[in-house]
Amino acid sequence: MKNPFAYLALPVCLFFAQQNFAQNCSRNLLSNTGFETGNTKGWHKLLGGPGASASIAPNALAHSGGSAFALRSASIWQSVNVVPGIKYTLRVWAKATAADNSAYIHFNIFGPTAPLGSKVMYVNSLDYQEHTLELVAPAGAIRVDASATAAGVSTALFVDDFCLVESFALTLPAGANLLQNGDFEQIFSGWDGWVSGYSHTASAGLRSVAFCSNQDFCQTVAVCGGQKFTLQFKSQAGTTGAEVIGCVQFFSAENRPLARQWVALPARACPNWGAATLSAIAPTGATWAEVGFFMEKQGCLLVDEASFFTQPGEDRPMPAADSTASAIEGRLKIFPNPAHESAFVDVSEFEGKENLRLVIFDGKGLIVKSLRIDEAATPLLEISLSNLPDGLYFARLFAPGLRPTTAKLVVQHTF
Repeated sequence: MKNPFAYLALPVCLFFAQQNFAQNCSRNLLSNTGFETGNTKGWHKLLGGPGASASIAPNALAHSGGSAFALRSASIWQSVNVVPGIKYTLRVWAKATAADNSAYIHFNIFGPTAPLGSKVMYVNSLDYQEHTLELVAPAGAIRVDASATAAGVSTALFVDDFCLVESFALTLPAGANLLQNGDFEQIFSGWDGWVSGYSHTASAGLRSVAFCSNQDFCQTVAVCGGQKFTLQFKSQAGTTGAEVIGCVQFFSAENRPLARQWVALPARACPNWGAATLSAIAPTGATWAEVGFFMEKQGCLLVDEASFFTQPGEDRPMPAADSTASAIEGRLKIFPNPAHESAFVDVSEFEGKENLRLVIFDGKGLIVKSLRIDEAATPLLEISLSNLPDGLYFARLFAPGLRPTTAKLVVQHTF
């Protein structure tokens, strides 16, 4: 059936946290989820016409505690920011007075300028049951409504104990390259570090990256402990005897180093290219891998066709959010926003903390920049944006023992 309240969904922001009422839902990003305040503070609501009602239900009609919420020809919703590729799970205890598909919980999804769709689960149970609705935020999504609707006056919907959860959920097929711009056709986009430049001598495509001793570069990807990953790359010598080291280092959610493996490849003289392969199993608790290249001997060389992927037959789930972490007070602050060539991140709340990591995702949920901050000794961290195209991004700060916090970032090189 069509949703007569589709027009109610305002452009809103939603980032779902996990909470299970009284015991298992300590990270709920929704407020006033059990209506124990005796009102609907924090919720938007809209009545659908004559006979419509939206009010606190008597104690006897609550799932737990002293209150629930009753809807007839009405909708309620809360909104949070979302990041594309992240999984959001809504759990709510609900019952309806009739099994006619006129009562439902739903997500309404929004991009910067227009709705992107919705996802619905009908409530046809006459007794309270926990209903679960899951969504992986699509490309371009920036906000979502978590909603409940009773579409007509003939059926009442009772809802209680909302729980909104976020977790990493992007799944990439086995064999897909987890590195961005591994062939360097987009110059140095997606990589961090220092290189000498680029060469039109390439093992494939139009260019490769050139770097020398005392230079290194790397890229961060999300991983899952227990899975097997393979690093492959090719190299050609610019200097006789030059040798490149390909390295994979795994980190926990708190950015604690867990394991490190590497492979050395003596670069072959032009016009020949040498190839290297390294396989590694992510240790238990690993959520990030840093894939990088450096030189152990003097000289210069070229690197091309770098790839990092899971073994055939395995899909790569991104790591779940740390359920033991406590919330970071306040919001991540970035300015100026929109930003031109660089922006500043306020890390004053983390002064003296070690193993901080700032990760920037693009609109498709892919990591475009990752910075490890050994110690937040200064209140402002400057990040270069010169290699990022104009568009909407999401910056996420990870700190040991704290739940990650996210902020939108608009890159606009020409004002």
